[in-house]
Amino acid sequence: MKTDNVIEFPSSKIIRSPVINNEMIEKVQIKGVTNLAASMSADFVAALLNDFESAGLDTESDQFHQDFSFVALAVQAVVYRSLELEFPFQKVLDQIKIVEIEDTDLPETPKQ
Repeated sequence: MKTDNVIEFPSSKIIRSPVINNEMIEKVQIKGVTNLAASMSADFVAALLNDFESAGLDTESDQFHQDFSFVALAVQAVVYRSLELEFPFQKVLDQIKIVEIEDTDLPETPKQ
């Protein structure tokens, strides 16, 4: 049954399947995971900074910025490595040796 307001799809045309470029798909997937890593890292770092501010730490000093920059880069490196992505600061972390120390080696905390 034909109606005047319906246009039939041409049956004589050859419809080609799209060509799938695996390299392009892989690049898009890597970009998606990289965006996820960047977003997660930013969220973790912002939450940590907020916690420091809430605890009353001076987050405006130059020394804090220097120290916190190291922490922020380390957080990013952890997230990226966990998602199997490269991040330049991972090389720095790989060179750091973790040494366990006894409580007696720590400086005494002032008593309040």
